[in-house]
Amino acid sequence: MGRNPETSREQALHAGQQALEKLLEASSFLQSAGNWGIVDMFGGTWISTLQKHKRMKKAKWVLDEAAEYLGLFETELHQLDAFRDINLKTNDFLGKSDLFLDGLIADAVMQNRIRKAQEQVDDAVAVVDQLVSSLYEKGE
Repeated sequence: MGRNPETSREQALHAGQQALEKLLEASSFLQSAGNWGIVDMFGGTWISTLQKHKRMKKAKWVLDEAAEYLGLFETELHQLDAFRDINLKTNDFLGKSDLFLDGLIADAVMQNRIRKAQEQVDDAVAVVDQLVSSLYEKGE
């Protein structure tokens, strides 16, 4: 016996809003990591390197939480006929980083990884935001 579609919609909305909140939080940490990365590339010290990696680690933790909410969001969306074909990828957005490889080339590579992660998070924010908006519209 299936659940009430309104209950599924409300649960999907809640999960989607939580995922969106976590994605936006991760975006903020990635933006900060990118800023510290610029400082690190242009004469920063070990302090800027640590600050950059601290922000990246926080972004990773928050993205792990977002992935859980995205999984729940996808599950709840599948309970609704209009959203059965939705497939949200919850891959790890950030790869491993090495604090011990500090230097201009390593910093440039890390800056590129931060930028790519930021783009992926921005894309995920757009998709989740669109789906949440669709859910709101279908409930009205």
